[in-house]
Amino acid sequence: MTNADWCPPPSDSVSLLPAGRDWDAVRADAATARWAFPILSGPYESAAIVDPYTCSTYWLLPPGEAHDFIHWQRLHPHVTVLPARPGTHYVGIPPTHRRTGPGLHWYVPHNWSGRYLTEPAYLAAALTPAVHAAHGPHNNR
Repeated sequence: MTNADWCPPPSDSVSLLPAGRDWDAVRADAATARWAFPILSGPYESAAIVDPYTCSTYWLLPPGEAHDFIHWQRLHPHVTVLPARPGTHYVGIPPTHRRTGPGLHWYVPHNWSGRYLTEPAYLAAALTPAVHAAHGPHNNR
């Protein structure tokens, strides 16, 4: 994994940062994320950003690696990849110490690896069954 040591900028408030520079992002709806969290256990456990206002969860991936997994399209609309492109997507990055709501916060797994960037293949392998569990096997394309 490239850039595995990326950390959020030091801050006491949310930073709005563009996808595609330091990382790409994968956004999932809350139901998919709830199913994915228990699947994403092991040596590659990384933090995720939970946005309770939009009912979305974001995983950050090393920049440029999101496009390597063609099957992201099959998980749409429950999972969306936000890479660098015209009309850049911005993601709110909470301070590292914000681990609970209300508001934007980090979900940190019990056996957290200390990583803020997720291994793309690992995330893709977890989100596929999570979408099926949350929305049914016929609710994706």
